[in-house]
Amino acid sequence: MTPRERAALESFVLLCSCGTLATTSFFEFLHWWALCGYSYRGCLDALISYKFKRGQSSFAIRFFKEALSTGNLSYAFNSPIQSIDDQGAKVVVTTRQGQRHAGARLISTIPLNVLNTVAISPPLSTQRTAAANTGHVNQCAKVHAEIASRDMRSWTGMSYPFNKLSYAIGDGTTPAGNTHIVCFGGAHNHLQPEEDINQTKAAVDSLSPGNMDIKRLVFHNWCKDEFAKGAWFFSPPQMLSTSLDALRSRHGNVVFANSDWAVGWRSFIDGAIEEGTRAAMAVVEELRPRPAVRGRL
Repeated sequence: MTPRERAALESFVLLCSCGTLATTSFFEFLHWWALCGYSYRGCLDALISYKFKRGQSSFAIRFFKEALSTGNLSYAFNSPIQSIDDQGAKVVVTTRQGQRHAGARLISTIPLNVLNTVAISPPLSTQRTAAANTGHVNQCAKVHAEIASRDMRSWTGMSYPFNKLSYAIGDGTTPAGNTHIVCFGGAHNHLQPEEDINQTKAAVDSLSPGNMDIKRLVFHNWCKDEFAKGAWFFSPPQMLSTSLDALRSRHGNVVFANSDWAVGWRSFIDGAIEEGTRAAMAVVEELRPRPAVRGRL
């Protein structure tokens, strides 16, 4: 393999994990490769080419509105969870503001990298606790750039390993008529985009020198977000072989549902739907009234 071929391969692997080569699970990468039909073209089709027209937020809002339309949904926003207490007959959730909510079952969607910030009683299993303390490896820096050049609309570029943004793709045009470029970096050469905007602009420029006439940059630092502590799930070596079953298991009256431990499209929306369906069906089956059985003589 030539140096350029190796750089291209490593850049794509690290695009998937946004960790380092040492912290990236080869098993998890093979899982992605299999889901994408064992080809780079399949990866592009499954991971990049198709998107929701109005973004993922619009998709999530439709789920919320559908639930709201049933008339059975009570909800609270801006209420971070402090503790979960399974008392046997009920589960009590306490927020940081001291509000308490109780129910017969609790479906927890807390992601892996945040799980150890919530006090849970009785304590979680040793294996699940170890996985939560280790966490997944994805420390992605994702920067959206609007640039002037329309010729970059379908461009793809790699700038690895020296640049803090190592992989980028052209993603059509913005309403302002500019070209939308999505740029990715990871833990191997980490960037905190909001800390030094000039460094961030330089990293975008270095992806294609002379072609990045930047009009606007948009980003959210998921690594510093206390409710995420990283981007999409990507396993370190051995975590899946030792802890996947433990992460998927229930904990008394608490059912855990998150795409971080889905069986199929782990870390993707499809995995979240898979996990939400699994948890919802378990709770419905347990709490659904049993039909009366009448004997016939």
